[in-house]
This record gives sequence, C-alpha cells and structure tokens, in this order.
Amino acid sequence: MASASTTFTCGNTDEIASLLQTLGISRIESLSIVSLLDGEPRTSREIEKVAGLHQPEVSVAMRPLNE
Repeated sequence: MASASTTFTCGNTDEIASLLQTLGISRIESLSIVSLLDGEPRTSREIEKVAGLHQPEVSVAMRPLNE
C-alpha cells in the first residue's frame, strides 16, 4: 500500500478537483476522489492526510461514493 504522502503523477490535482466541481461534485468529494486517483486502496485516515481534510469531511464525502 502506498504511503499517505504519495505524490500523484496523474496531472494537476487542483485542476482535476476544480473540473470535478464544475460537474456539480462538492469540493470535499472532489478532493477525496483526487486522493484516490493513483488506484491505491486508502483508509479514511490516509484520505484525510492526502486530501487535507478532517475525518468528518471524509466520512461525508465517501457516503455518496459508496452508494
């Protein structure tokens, strides 16, 4: 499993998150999605670190993605 400090090589993550937001995805969900782009499984704690979010935000963001 990759460490939570993994640097993504799939492009500008801020730009990707902004593009997702133009599609109507919330900022928190966008940041969470971008944190998963390298395809590595991540715990909610790792998503928090990579995306710069707090645990409650990650939980809220993951809820619709799990549906």
